[in-house]
Amino acid sequence: MALFRKTSDIFGLDIGSSSVKALQLRDAGGTPRLTALGMASLPPDAITDGSIKDAPTVIEAIRSAVSKSGIKARETAIAISGRELIIKKVQIPEVPAREVHDVVQLEAEHHIPFAIDEVFLDYHTVGQHGGVMDLILVAVKKSKVLEYASVVSEAGFEPSIVDVDGFALGNQFELNFPDERTEAVALIDIGASTMKTNVVRAGATIFARDIPFGGNNYTHVARGPADVRLLRLDGGVRAHRPDRARRRLLPAPRAQRLPGVELGHPRRALAAVREDRRRSRLRGGSQRRRTGARRRRGTRAPAAG
Repeated sequence: MALFRKTSDIFGLDIGSSSVKALQLRDAGGTPRLTALGMASLPPDAITDGSIKDAPTVIEAIRSAVSKSGIKARETAIAISGRELIIKKVQIPEVPAREVHDVVQLEAEHHIPFAIDEVFLDYHTVGQHGGVMDLILVAVKKSKVLEYASVVSEAGFEPSIVDVDGFALGNQFELNFPDERTEAVALIDIGASTMKTNVVRAGATIFARDIPFGGNNYTHVARGPADVRLLRLDGGVRAHRPDRARRRLLPAPRAQRLPGVELGHPRRALAAVREDRRRSRLRGGSQRRRTGARRRRGTRAPAAG
């Protein structure tokens, strides 16, 4: 699902927080084939928290990546992610196709924490049952889209398609595994600063979320003392003193079993976790009180004869 669509001979442009990638696919007997690829690195402060802070540097990186790839097309497809992007699974009453847009506009106001005139809105129908329609609702702040579209335009290219990072990940999965459509599959893309997740089933997204945690977090933990130097090699990271770096890694948190929570409602999940922790503390407090009482009874001095 793209927020803006236009059919043309275009190429893909991935503007990440650590680099810009340009690539192009061509059809080869019904199978897409990678025919061009280019990459240009970005300094750490060029894009921060998904916001472009140094537009001239990003513009130059876009030009460099496209130049290295050898791509001649001018129209490109980009994707966005981050906190300005809202993805919700909603239900509306079943209505004629011509009325869906107006109903979605009204329903969106209850699910989007931004003013409706500040966002671009799109939706996709994923199912119908019992007189209701299941929709994936996507809203993104206009300022976010225009910010990324602007640097692409300034670099000399036309952003013909604006998609969602997580949905692009789902498209790749469906293209490469067309028969895996019966079970729910979690797709995870860990970038430098953001982790994109998309859970798909039967060709439809049932849960999608962007998490502000990426490879940079692991790098900072692994860096450790000043004498541990990390080198970036072909997109990977290697430590000169892996023995010392390994000791600096934080242990993984203990897994916690969650009560049954409907997928796609993180607030309910958070509330369930808090309730489960509260009950655990109550059980622990009661156990400590009983243990203390038994100890006091066991150590009580005998009465004088």
